[in-house]
Amino acid sequence: MGAQGAQVISQTNTFHAHLKSLPFGGMLLVVNVGCICVVFSYLLLSTSSEIVAPRVDAGMLDTPLCDWPRPLYPMALEADKSLTSPWQVEVYESLEQLRIFFTETSSCSFSYIDSGGALGIYRDGRMLIPGDSDLDVRFGIDKSCNASTHVVADLIKRRVKNKHVSLNDFEEWGDAWTRRALPSLVDQHIVIAVRQDLCLNMIGEGAYYWTHRNSEQRRALSYSYGDFWFVRIPWKGGEFSPNSWIDFHTGKAAQKHFIANWNASIKTLRQIDSNGDGKISIEELNSRVLADGIDPLEYDAQINLRERCRATSMMTLILKFASKPFEIKHSVLKGTDHPLYSFSHCDDLD
Repeated sequence: MGAQGAQVISQTNTFHAHLKSLPFGGMLLVVNVGCICVVFSYLLLSTSSEIVAPRVDAGMLDTPLCDWPRPLYPMALEADKSLTSPWQVEVYESLEQLRIFFTETSSCSFSYIDSGGALGIYRDGRMLIPGDSDLDVRFGIDKSCNASTHVVADLIKRRVKNKHVSLNDFEEWGDAWTRRALPSLVDQHIVIAVRQDLCLNMIGEGAYYWTHRNSEQRRALSYSYGDFWFVRIPWKGGEFSPNSWIDFHTGKAAQKHFIANWNASIKTLRQIDSNGDGKISIEELNSRVLADGIDPLEYDAQINLRERCRATSMMTLILKFASKPFEIKHSVLKGTDHPLYSFSHCDDLD
């Protein structure tokens, strides 16, 4: 619905009929800023148990559909009982609010599912993965190009309050995961640059939201979560910044749930090391992921020998540290840029 259409609706006798016909059973909030009328859908979470899926509409059709491969773990969704109501209701309703706003303001803004949510969709075909407590949605708004965007941005941040969706403002946080970008003022150059890297991804049956295109997202998974991103373990952040390993190993980190995930993951890595020699082999890796339900055809198609070599090398490195911690330098380097992760012996494999 465009701004002019919303203004006409608000001035006619069909307003209440339109309100009642909204598929999500919510209320319509119309914000007037000067001559600009912006429609914002406020979903009443307490009055509806029906899942409202973000849909494709005319404002989203300028973005191509994603060409991501099939999820590696096709049974993950069916096996995960945590994806039933109220989780689905809350997440889809929040994403519907976001979808409407960022479609209405598409020339001035961008939004996309990031970090753990992107990993979940890519690897498991679901948005929330074990070890992650919320869905990260990153957004940026060029407040200079439309007088209404600043006002409505504040409104939307107050509306999306459920504990499963985390809104991350590009100006405040940047994007250390996918774009390796520091926080910066969002202008038209950034809006255009980000939007040209986005695609529409199916996040549920008939439901779509923006993510990065396959090539950018694939690089980001390895950079952010290490070369063993396709192995399902509770920990999904320690490999990004190895200088924090000692804090998690000693239990001194402020994020207590991360410490628990670290300990659980070390236990899992020792299980993968089935012969107990402290070195995880490709054969042991293959046995683990196949037993965990990975699709053998997709595994062969998506994860080549070099990537499996790097994955086992990284897991072996973490096991070595857990057995006998050692000093880690180069604190400013993150992700797979860190020299710890060179693994040059894997370079000749494909």
